[in-house]
Amino acid sequence: MPKDVRIQPYTPDDLRKLAFWRATGSGKTLLMHVNILQYCHYLALHGRERELNRIILLTPNEGLSLQHRDEFQLSGMDADLFGKDAGWLSIGTRIEIIDIHKLRETTGEKTVAIDAFEGNNLVLVDEGHRGTSGAEVGHWMQMRNRLCENGFSFEYSATFGQAMKASGNKDLAHEYAKCILFDYSYKYFYGDGYGKEYRIMNLEDDSNLPAASRDSAAQAGEEHRRRYLTACLLAFYQQQKLFLDKKTELHCYLIEKPLWIFVGGSVTKKPRKKDVSDVVDILLFLARFVKNREESIR
Repeated sequence: MPKDVRIQPYTPDDLRKLAFWRATGSGKTLLMHVNILQYCHYLALHGRERELNRIILLTPNEGLSLQHRDEFQLSGMDADLFGKDAGWLSIGTRIEIIDIHKLRETTGEKTVAIDAFEGNNLVLVDEGHRGTSGAEVGHWMQMRNRLCENGFSFEYSATFGQAMKASGNKDLAHEYAKCILFDYSYKYFYGDGYGKEYRIMNLEDDSNLPAASRDSAAQAGEEHRRRYLTACLLAFYQQQKLFLDKKTELHCYLIEKPLWIFVGGSVTKKPRKKDVSDVVDILLFLARFVKNREESIR
C-alpha cells in the first residue's frame, strides 16, 4: 500500500472527535440530537456531568442556527441562540447555538471571544466540511479545536469526501479518515431508494460553430429547447394531476405538492434576445406558452 494512503497511527487527541458522513435528507439533525443525549447520559452514568462546561452547536450562518433551534424545540430539548448577556448563565446541559463567524479572539459588539467558552465543551459542528479548504481553514479549524480542546466533538456533513479531495490537505484527510464513524454518503442513500430519480439532458452548444452555420443551428436549437421545456411543463402537469387525483391514497406517504424548480446562474442582464438572464428566459417561455395557445397545443 502506498505510504500516502496509509492512515497514520491514532493518538489520544484523535479520540476526541467523531464525524458522520451522511447525505442530505438522511437524518443528520435527528442523529445530532441522539448524540447529545447519549453523551449526557454517559457523563451522568460515570458521575462526570459537572466536568462539562457547555454544549455548543456551531453552524455556518444565522439562518441555520434558527432552523436548528426550531428542530431542538420539536425534540423537546433545551436550546437557544447564544447571547453574550444571558449566555454566560447557560453553563450545563442547555444547548447554545452560534454561527462560527461570531467567534473571534476578542469580544465585540456582535462577536464573542473564543476563550470565554473555556475548552471542556461538547461541540457539535453542522456542515463539518466547511473550513477544510481555502482561506477558511485557519479560522474554522482553529476555533473548532479550541472549543473542545479538553472536551469532545461530533461533526456532520454530506460532503466530507468531496471536501477532502478539494482541500488537497493530506494531514486533514488522515484526520477525517480516523474520525468518520459512519459513511452514508449519497451513493448509499440513493442505492437504498431514498434519493430522487434524475436525468441530465444537455442542450447542444453552438458557440463554436462557424458564423455561417451558427444562425441556422441556433434556430434549430431554439426549437429543440422550446420542445424540451414544453415536455418539462407537461411532466410537471402530470405530477400535479396525479397529486390531486390521488390525494387520499398519497396522504400516508407524506408526499408534498409537486414543485417545479429552475436553477439558473443569473437573475439580471441586459434584456437582449440572445443575452437575457436564465430567470427571464424561463419567464419568456412561460409567457409565450400561455399566449400562443394553438402553438402550445400543437
